[in-house]
Parts: sequence; C-alpha cells; structure tokens
Amino acid sequence: MIKSMKQESENMEQRILEAAEELFMDRGFAGTTMARIAEKAGCNQALVHYYYRTKERLFEQVFEAKISFIAGNILAIDEGAGTFEEKIARMVGAHFDFLEAEIQIGKDGKTLGVVSPQRRIYTKFPQQAFAESATLFSLSDEFYASLLGLDSEQRAVLRLSSHPLVNWLWIGGLIMTLAPFLGLAGARRREENEEDEDARGAAA
Repeated sequence: MIKSMKQESENMEQRILEAAEELFMDRGFAGTTMARIAEKAGCNQALVHYYYRTKERLFEQVFEAKISFIAGNILAIDEGAGTFEEKIARMVGAHFDFLEAEIQIGKDGKTLGVVSPQRRIYTKFPQQAFAESATLFSLSDEFYASLLGLDSEQRAVLRLSSHPLVNWLWIGGLIMTLAPFLGLAGARRREENEEDEDARGAAA
C-alpha cells in the first residue's frame, strides 16, 4: 500500500512536470500559470505548489531536465564512431524524425540547383508535424518548396512557388537604409577636403 502511494505520488509529480513543459513551450513563461499547469496535469493547484513551490522553481526543473537530456544524447553520440558530419546527423536525429524530398530545379535544360524540404516530427510533439521549407536563392527568381506530407498512396505532396525579383525588394530596402549614412559620409569628406584646402591656402 505504501509502495503504491509512493508510485502514485511520483507519477503525479512527473505529470505536473510534463504539463508544465508543454505549457512553457506553447505559452512561454509569462503566459503560463500554476492554475493552467494543475488543470493540464489533472490535479488541484495546491498539489502543484506542494511538489514545486513556485512557478520559477518548476521552470528550473523543466530547464534542467531538458539540458540533461540533450547533454546526455550529445555525449553518447559523440563517443560513437563516424565522421563529424555523421555525428551531427545522429545528434539531430535524436530529437526528431523527418521526411525529406529532394527536388532538382532547372530552367531551359540547365540545372539551377537542388532543394530539400522536410517534414519533421519532434520527440516531444509526436502528434504534430512541422514543415521545414527550402529555398533556392536567385537575383531573378527565388524558388520555395514545402513538403506537406504524403497522400493515401504514399506520394509526396508539395507546395512549390516562384517569386520573381523578390530579392531586389530586400536589396532596394537595404540601399535606402544605407543611403543617408553614405550621404553623411560624403558630406563629411567634403568638409574635410575644404578644411584642408583652407589650411593650405593660409599656409601659402
């Protein structure tokens, strides 16, 4: 009976920790309250305070657990064999699985490049997939690709789009931002030249 109560207590403590982690990631520290954590964990707020005292202490517990988990994975993977690139790939793979498409972009029979959009499923959010879009940079047309998933026949569903001259908007904005500073620098140089000429005239 005592063992059962102890196990139930440990389970509740873990449920509170998991509920807090999910809320902190979804709403941030400021947007998460002890009442919301209690509601998500399925217990009363007094029990959350009993185990973790304050929200700050609970956040510290979540943060420490996450750091320990990541550090443990990194150390375990780093000790294994393989190149640096292979170790990095294993470190990434320890936190999410992904589906990747490889698309070759061409124009007028000439290959412009390859993009590899992904669909990622993170370890902590197995019910939700996240799109990692890929971009092929160009000063004329910029190409975007997103992998939406697989259809009923296991074929890739993609969203592809081309945006002509989009980067010139950024370049134009950058030039307009820098123009006042360039103008001030030019005016300053002219003033310095005039001062030098005046000094040489006075010396003559």
